[in-house]
Amino acid sequence: MNTTPPKNKTKQELFESLETAIKTGNYVFMEYGEKSSVLRQNVNDLQIINILTSSTKKHDAARDAYQDGCADWNYHIIGKTINNEKVRIVLSFDEFILIIKAINLDEEQP
Repeated sequence: MNTTPPKNKTKQELFESLETAIKTGNYVFMEYGEKSSVLRQNVNDLQIINILTSSTKKHDAARDAYQDGCADWNYHIIGKTINNEKVRIVLSFDEFILIIKAINLDEEQP
């Protein structure tokens, strides 16, 4: 089955969709297995929301990717916590909700 992936959001579209989802509370945090829990160490949900609403966040478009069968692309945001820890946040949208996964890059194993 050959399906065409959805259009990749521009930085502006991504940040607007992100802002709307956070303002309306249409988001959920996801953990994918033990490794992700370890990598997210010391980064709580509030810190993630603070990064996503910060004007200093960066869209790492080179890491954006589409997985077959998904409603949207996976988008990568890089930011820092108040403790200056570098965090990568992976976002995806389905019909109604923003899905968030975070990785503490300062805790990531080589």
